[in-house]
Amino acid sequence: MFSDSQEMDVGDAIAEQVQREFLVIDDPDYTGYVQRVGQKLLDHAPPTELRVQFFLSDLAVANALSLPGSRVYVSRKLQRRRKRGNSQQSRFLAALAQN
Repeated sequence: MFSDSQEMDVGDAIAEQVQREFLVIDDPDYTGYVQRVGQKLLDHAPPTELRVQFFLSDLAVANALSLPGSRVYVSRKLQRRRKRGNSQQSRFLAALAQN
């Protein structure tokens, strides 16, 4: 079992590789929604020493992935689906973001 610190170190190493393979979008106009939804989820999660971070990326599919150390990458395609509002998941995420 890893300590929180060890898990974050492992996550840092993996994140370097992920960020070489996938473009991480660093524009508040695009990433703000993902970060707001992520924070709302964290508000209901048990306390942790891990620093949870949410990123918007150019993954090839509408999906999300999480890494050790609490990094969450959401694909831009998944966010586009939310904007279209044509799925139950999209409606759930939109409602969560408004609360």
